[in-house]
Formats: sequence, structure tokens, C-alpha cells
Amino acid sequence: MRARRRMLTAFASLALALTAAPAAATTRRVERDGTGDFTTLQAAVDASAPGDVLLIGPGRYDDIHPVVHTNGVFYEVVDVRVGNLIFRGTSRDAVIVGPSQAAPDGVRWDGIVATHDTGTFEVENLTVENVYVGIGFMGIDLTVRDCSLRNGFNGVQLAARGVATFERCTFTDYGSMGLSVSDNLNAQGTVVTSCTFVGGGFGIDSQTAGTLISNCTFRGAIVGAQLSFAASGTVQDCIFQGIQRVALGIESGSQCVVTDCILESAEVNLDVTNYSRVTGTGNVLPGGSWATMTFDGQGTASLHACHILQGTGPRVRTVSTGPAHVIDLTNNYWGTTDVQQIADSIVDHNDFSYLTATVLFQPFLGQPVPAGRITFGTVKARFGEAK
Repeated sequence: MRARRRMLTAFASLALALTAAPAAATTRRVERDGTGDFTTLQAAVDASAPGDVLLIGPGRYDDIHPVVHTNGVFYEVVDVRVGNLIFRGTSRDAVIVGPSQAAPDGVRWDGIVATHDTGTFEVENLTVENVYVGIGFMGIDLTVRDCSLRNGFNGVQLAARGVATFERCTFTDYGSMGLSVSDNLNAQGTVVTSCTFVGGGFGIDSQTAGTLISNCTFRGAIVGAQLSFAASGTVQDCIFQGIQRVALGIESGSQCVVTDCILESAEVNLDVTNYSRVTGTGNVLPGGSWATMTFDGQGTASLHACHILQGTGPRVRTVSTGPAHVIDLTNNYWGTTDVQQIADSIVDHNDFSYLTATVLFQPFLGQPVPAGRITFGTVKARFGEAK
């Protein structure tokens, strides 16, 4: 009888545990003027539990302090070691994380650091500026919405096991990369939509499978965007304008679909290297000083219904010397109907026997055609919208 009673008690306890509601998330107000629950981000994080929301009021949050990590001591505005938090600013322009001026040479200050496998993390509606790394993350899912990140080394530097999502953000003047996504944790994807990248080194470097870069604008960087280290994904409906070297680079065994983009840069519009492959339609490549497109290390492509125009360099420059392969650029508009003129603007095996890539360009389109949302006649108008 006692054994039966103990069993019933155990079942009752288990049922109660399974039906108990999870603890409700708490919203913690952070106000610089002292009217909230906390005046600093670090104090709010230290008091938080998983799932809490930090509602951050106007002001500059620049309380930089030393934080001990396994690889040394770093100076940060806030170190996040609580999982599943949400940072929500009340105003993108009025809530500022970071000092008013960058650190002196040789000194590193970081902004929001969540690199202790912190599960999911969301940052919304605020600005991070004048720090070496704006947002550093290592965990499952990262979401950054409606934020401005400017003036540092990397805007966002992350490694995720899940998906990293960026929506309606602006990245400005980063010495290395606006957005750097490593695949160290075998991420499931990187999604970047309706974001703007201005100046700096690289706009984006993604090393993950499932990369999607959509409806973004890149202006004035050294390299607009890059997929590298066997990444895969899609770049669509994007404008690359005034890029100094390479508008879009597909590198190191990566695979990319590129559709309805304007790829404008001073030197190279599209660079495909090291066994990478690009497919797509509806793109405008205005030309560059080195080449409109370059292919190296068995890089190849199958691009159609695009406008492949010429700057001061050739339209296509191949430098591959490995096994023979074909680059399919048939059914594109080349800015002319002169077959010889098109052929003369392509550097491949037909010009030098040691080059092993052969470019196919016939048949070609005899006139500009609509290419998705972007047409040849609207290139200047689209550039105007991007300014």
C-alpha cells in the first residue's frame, strides 16, 4: 500500500511539473536619466533571466569596463552571458551604444558582446558606434533589426549554430567588414534584407550555407559583398554602386545565384575564383578598369539575360590554368551586335593556349531587354535611388 501511495505521489508531482507555466519574461527599463530600473546596460543584463527584454531609453551608453574571457581581458560596454535576451531601443538615432569618439590607436573597445554560447539574442532599434566590434555573437540565432552600426573594425562579427538575420540595418565605415559571418559552428543560414552598407573594407563576408542577401545597397566599400569558404546562397535585387575594387566576389568553392542586381565597381564587377560557381539572370554589369568579370582557379558561371557591358578593361578576363572548363555566358546583351567586338573583349583559351577556360557567348541578345525589376534603361534611375 505504501509503495502504491508513493507511486501516485510521484505521478502527481510529474504532472504538476509538466503543466506548470514557464516564468513570464520581464521587461527591464534602462534609462540614462535614472527614471528606469537601471542606468547601465551591464547592470540590467546582470539582473536579467533568459527571455527578458531590456527596453533602452535615449542616451549614450559608454560605460566601458574590463571583462575577463578565456583568451584575455577585453574592454566592453556590455558583456551578455544570459541567453535569449532582447535589447530593444526606443529610438534608433537617440539610443547610442559606444563612446563619442573611437579609442586611441592600440586600444580596443567593444560594444555589445554575447560570445558565451548565449542561445538566441535580438537587438533592435538602436545605434552602435566607435567600437572595434559593434556586436559580437556566438550562439544559436542572432537577429538585428532597424539598427545603425558605424565606425569601427567589424560592425557585426558572429558565429551561429542557427540563423543570423539582419533587417533594415545600416553599416557605415568599417575598417574590415560591416558584417562578418563565420561558419565555425555550422550555421544554418544568414539572411540580410533591406540593409545599406556604406564605405569601409568589405560590406559583407558570409561563410555559411543558406546565405540570402536581398534588396540591399552597397556604396563606396573596397569590396561590396563576398561569399567565401564554400558558402552557398542567393544575392538578389541589390545595388552595388561606387565600389572601389570588386562589387561581388564568390570565392573558395562557394556557390551563388545572382539575380536582378546592378554590380558596379571601379575595377571588377563580378569575381569568381577557386572552384566557385555563379548562376543567375537579370543582372547589369557596367564594366570595370580590370574587367567586367574575372574567373580564376576553375571559377565558372552560367549567366543569362544579363547586360555585360565594357569599361576600360575587357568584358571577361579568365586566368585559370587548371583543367579545361566552359563559362556559359550565352543569351546576354553585350552592348553591341558586333561578334568580333564581343570576342575581342573576352580573354580566354581562344587568346592564350595556356588559359583553360573557354567563354561561350553566342547566341547573344541583340538589344537591351527587361531583366527582372532592373532594365538597361533604368540603371541611372536606380543609381539615383541608391544615393
